[in-house]
Amino acid sequence: MLVFPFDPILRSHEVEQIVMQGDKRRYYRFRYAKFYNGITTADSIGCNLLCAYCWNYSRNLNPGKAGTFYSPNEVAERLKDISKKRDCDQFRVSGAEPFLGRASALHLVEVIKLVGGHFIIETNGIMLGYDPSLIDLLKPLDCLVRLTIKAHQGLDFEKITSANSLGFGYQIRAAEGLKKARIRLSIAVMAPFVDPSRLSVYADEVEDLIKYKSTERILRQRGLSLD
Repeated sequence: MLVFPFDPILRSHEVEQIVMQGDKRRYYRFRYAKFYNGITTADSIGCNLLCAYCWNYSRNLNPGKAGTFYSPNEVAERLKDISKKRDCDQFRVSGAEPFLGRASALHLVEVIKLVGGHFIIETNGIMLGYDPSLIDLLKPLDCLVRLTIKAHQGLDFEKITSANSLGFGYQIRAAEGLKKARIRLSIAVMAPFVDPSRLSVYADEVEDLIKYKSTERILRQRGLSLD
């Protein structure tokens, strides 16, 4: 049972044990999406945060109750099949956190190698900040890391993510580590919960909040403004 705010590192390890089986990870669908001007997408399960505005909140709250295990090769084949049908050479894994530990990181790296094309990695960066050796795995790859920073200070981070404020520090550390490693990086923040001017790193993108019914309910429960 989760105790709030929870330790995001401990949750990473716990969730990885649920969503990884050898080199296989849980996914629940493969699709083409309109984001990034069109992108082929594998939707996975399992996150170390429970962000109030997450569209995949219920699956990430209970990561063992949905999805099917797929190997990197099986994921790549499904993505490439969609890519050919839609004439789209952009790829991503979405819906959850790709870096929960070394097993999930190695799974993602293998998917990227097998797929080819332009790969966008969507991450909160917490495990990259906690374990910089994971950043080294990305150096040989041609990919863009899109790091979403959840708040501009620790207490807001807890309110938004349900994880303790140490996670915020790991996010900043990840951004700094990725830049030092010269890995292509885009930093995004979610309006209206983050003031980019209060961050120690530069935010390239301010993302608009999509108000799904489920996210509106959770935002109100946490006392977060919808204005």
